[in-house]
Amino acid sequence: QVAVVAAMASRVSFRDVEPQGSYAAAHSTRFPGASVGRSYVPPVLEQPLIQEDTFTASQILRQQPLVAIAGTLASVGGVVFGYDMTYIGSALTMQSFKDTMNGGDQLPDSVESAMTGAIGIAAIFTACPLVSASLLDNLGRKWTVSLGAAIFCAGVLVQLLVSSSTLTIIFRLLSGLGVGIMNASVPVYVAEIAAKEVRGLLGGLYQLGMTLGMFLGALVSYLLQEVASGWRYCLVPQVCLSGLLVFGMILLPESPRHALNKGDGARARASLERLRKGAAEDYIEAEFQACLAAVESSKQSGVARYMDFCNPYLFRLVLVGIAVVMFRQLSGFNSFLYYGPPVFAMAGINAYVFQMLQSGVNLLGTLVSLVPIDKK
Repeated sequence: QVAVVAAMASRVSFRDVEPQGSYAAAHSTRFPGASVGRSYVPPVLEQPLIQEDTFTASQILRQQPLVAIAGTLASVGGVVFGYDMTYIGSALTMQSFKDTMNGGDQLPDSVESAMTGAIGIAAIFTACPLVSASLLDNLGRKWTVSLGAAIFCAGVLVQLLVSSSTLTIIFRLLSGLGVGIMNASVPVYVAEIAAKEVRGLLGGLYQLGMTLGMFLGALVSYLLQEVASGWRYCLVPQVCLSGLLVFGMILLPESPRHALNKGDGARARASLERLRKGAAEDYIEAEFQACLAAVESSKQSGVARYMDFCNPYLFRLVLVGIAVVMFRQLSGFNSFLYYGPPVFAMAGINAYVFQMLQSGVNLLGTLVSLVPIDKK
């Protein structure tokens, strides 16, 4: 789902959309060249600056190893989020967790619900476009990812040390703020640094990271279920992985598109040359000119407004993007992740084996989907 939305967003700039009908007539000065009633065709597709080629995804990644490294590292944000999904469900059934949080007894349903829902509730606020877009535009793409990972790491580190259910909920809320930032910023960063031939693949790595994290969370919980204070040790991989993301992002180049938006053409070109090291000079130059033209076109179109969503073409893009994410959530899969272990434990089924099976099937399905994602 991340790959689909990122790919759609990368095909057309928000302010390059040509309005239709009466809205076009009223706002034609904001959309140069608009003609009332004409079907919209994205201008970058009418005469592409980068011609179609025969490079495969594997060839591109071999030629541009830094892009592969950057996309893989950014996907660690998905790993830590997915890990938490299966960890918390398994932790609720661990005797060591019950001993620490409630004297050996099962936690009240309200407390369990607050613990499992804290991450998602907090993530809503920082993933909101009003917050995430401001961070992405002001801090930059890579620094926003690093900030989200740092907030998540701090929250998990405190959770590892406390022995109170109330404090655990509070700092899971803090971790959720970091999750929201990473969920909003990682797909943007990956979409803007990836070559068009591998944009879907690298965008899908974030979802792959989530499913891999789910499987690892279930596996680690299974291995530590009988260990004293095993639930605390389960949090150590999250601290290590999120710390790796914090410092790893610092070493990566910024998105060339962001640098151009800030008017820093020299830094944009340097970032692109670093990302495309190994590619032909004319390929790099053509991509830079295409990106520059898109940014200039966006600036000439004026400041984006919410009324721009009235444009039918843009409205369809947004609707599809929302529907893809929404229906995935409404499938009920997250309920199995969070509450499957306690429910199946009450039914006499090994909760940890259940978590590994469902997360393993999920991981396998994601791997299969990445194969054809960039096929024409």
